[in-house]
Amino acid sequence: MTTQQSSVDLRILIVAAIGFPIDMVTDPSDTLVGVNTTILPDGAVCYVISAKAVYRLQKESTATQLVGGQVVAPIAGPGRWVLESGAAGSRTLNVFGTAALAAGSGSAVTQNTWAALPSGAGFYSFGVTNNSPFSLDTTTGILTYNGADETVLVSASATVADATAAQAVELAIDHNAALITTTTFDGTAGAANVEVTTAGLGTQISTRKIFAVTVGDTFRVVFRDTTATPGNLNATHFNLLATPA
Repeated sequence: MTTQQSSVDLRILIVAAIGFPIDMVTDPSDTLVGVNTTILPDGAVCYVISAKAVYRLQKESTATQLVGGQVVAPIAGPGRWVLESGAAGSRTLNVFGTAALAAGSGSAVTQNTWAALPSGAGFYSFGVTNNSPFSLDTTTGILTYNGADETVLVSASATVADATAAQAVELAIDHNAALITTTTFDGTAGAANVEVTTAGLGTQISTRKIFAVTVGDTFRVVFRDTTATPGNLNATHFNLLATPA
């Protein structure tokens, strides 16, 4: 695209067409990471040929550079280059877990109160990433969003079991820790009656919700037991999918 007849404002916003987002061969001359952002305005854009995607400069951002190139930290100058909403085709993140973990480290949950799924190394793992703007804490299951402002669809499911008594359980998606430790009603939560079982898979519960997100937003899956006498819940076969809405 030529900018010879464009206004001065448009010319300074359009940086160039760059070969690659990140320098992989110690030569940053044709990479986005090698563009000095010092003289560029906030909101400057650049088309990256290899990714077939547009990146926008957020000069105040200090987000961590992502291995997949969704967030690029320049070698010189402030800010971060962030993959634009809707760019590079399907950008999804699939997280899964298969190890059985007891809620609250095996102790009874608090009735009607939202709690995070149990933490534990090895329970949460990446599946398909496809240029996802999310990063994952594999111990806690917390997703952190590192992309440009956009709307995303987050879907979650988990298999829940209780060895002592039938339970009524709800599963929801928490945004920025707003639900945890509260009794807030979440209209999008999935719900199921969990039967007593000491073997087998238990009962699967699923839910999904659309969120408006910005850099630094966090997500995690939470549940609550609405039974008068809460039991000891085990969560297994967890799955979480995030994709642009």
